[in-house]
Amino acid sequence: MERLYGLREVCEQRGDVTLHDLVLDNGSELAGAIDRLERQDAGITAFFCAHDGLALTVISELLRRGYKIPGDCSVVGFGDYYAAQQISPSMTTIRVPGINIGRVAAWLLDQRISNPAFPACPMRLHVPCQIIERGSSGPAPNEHLSVD
Repeated sequence: MERLYGLREVCEQRGDVTLHDLVLDNGSELAGAIDRLERQDAGITAFFCAHDGLALTVISELLRRGYKIPGDCSVVGFGDYYAAQQISPSMTTIRVPGINIGRVAAWLLDQRISNPAFPACPMRLHVPCQIIERGSSGPAPNEHLSVD
């Protein structure tokens, strides 16, 4: 949800961006969702996907429809799964530092076990992710920018 909120915040700050929030239960609904956007002439130029698996499905569907990626439409995933590098074009994605998240979780657990004074309340820690730019993203193809 935080990723979606961040995307919305950025889009709201720009007057030339329309965000279409597509919520799909499974990848088979994607074709119908794209059909609806195309009928609305939504000017789709980018898909920001919740995970790389969905981004792979989006890339596959767009290529099937004859879109050029990133010339007509960019696709960005999340997770930097191995498959993101194996497709063509290779996928732009967000790399999650899983090892660092594990280290921080183990440290917190150790602190709570070994230090009775350590706060037992919920904590929020920021572990930065990294954008991995590959071939599935580029500049918007025209002046009208929509983000999906």
